[in-house]
Amino acid sequence: MRSSSDLRARVRRVLVASTATAVFALPAGAVSAQDAGAKPTSEAKVDTTPRKLFRSQEPVTMTITVDLKKLVRMRERQSAPIPATLIYDAGAQGKDTMLVAVGTRGNFRLSGRNCNFPPIRLFFSKAEVKGSIFEHQKELKLVTRCQTDDKEYEQYILQEEPIYRIYNMLTPYSMRTRLVKVTYADSLKKEKPVVTWAFLVEESDDVARRTGGKPFTAKRAVFDDVEAKHMRLIGFFEYLIANTDWSLGALHNMKLIRSTDGFTVFPMAYDFDWSGVINPRYATPDPQLPIRSVRERLYRGPCIRSDAEVMEVAAEFTKRKDAIYALYDKQVDLDPKNVKQTKEYFDDFFKLIANPKKVQDEMMRTCQELGN
Repeated sequence: MRSSSDLRARVRRVLVASTATAVFALPAGAVSAQDAGAKPTSEAKVDTTPRKLFRSQEPVTMTITVDLKKLVRMRERQSAPIPATLIYDAGAQGKDTMLVAVGTRGNFRLSGRNCNFPPIRLFFSKAEVKGSIFEHQKELKLVTRCQTDDKEYEQYILQEEPIYRIYNMLTPYSMRTRLVKVTYADSLKKEKPVVTWAFLVEESDDVARRTGGKPFTAKRAVFDDVEAKHMRLIGFFEYLIANTDWSLGALHNMKLIRSTDGFTVFPMAYDFDWSGVINPRYATPDPQLPIRSVRERLYRGPCIRSDAEVMEVAAEFTKRKDAIYALYDKQVDLDPKNVKQTKEYFDDFFKLIANPKKVQDEMMRTCQELGN
């Protein structure tokens, strides 16, 4: 049994590690594309294996014990993480317990006016995660429900998580996820526990590692700066889910990875909760866009003038249609009504992309020549 002084030392190590990560991480836009100094990476063999946590799609059951009242009141982006205990079900090995730190993150959902429970980030220390499914993880985004007293918001979580897995089908330059059934328990035993579905999201550094690339920080980008076929794929993907909450030009909900050749840059989309296929109560389109509802699809990707190139991109989706629908059929606790509505919404997309003329008439009329 560990002594109380040993426990205090472990808590200090976790908090120091989380503070270092939060404070010293390079801010977005700190290096421009011109200043980054493109250099080819070495030709060492690339380890394409995901970290242990993201090798399985089996849901994880875990409990995070923390000062819940303090956590819910942490509404500043620069709030220092607070100590917590994480216990998860390790299967045949029983329960695994580790000390972590919990911080808040986000923009819209961080505001108490919009959500009664903030989006959070988990911070780990190397010693605590050794040998666990969290091994090699330094920090992870945990996507939580916005309102803990409304089951509809839990459905939003179960609808967003498969979107990441659709993206995984299309390209390795995408973040993996792991669904978790999490209990938030109050360390002071004054607040009622909150039990809900959530999901963990792979860090972009790990995506870069398993694709043999490097994270690339820039102030902005245009379509010509990134790999063309991949950008077209993203344009179609965002149209499939009816997501307009992204911008390559502003690098909003987009990250960049420089590939193994040291020059080619791949864009990577993330954060899909504003999508029309989910249609959450809080989502509204940017007033500058010519749509009134997030359910209205609007293509904001690059222009594709050749029918052959349109069909090349469309084929990547068409051949995966059954697998995409199967994700929703198999999604645990997803309301059958939402499964049906999602498939019907996707049906319209698949009908459209089967006809190159309709793609030109309905999608490409709003395409962007330089960037968005």
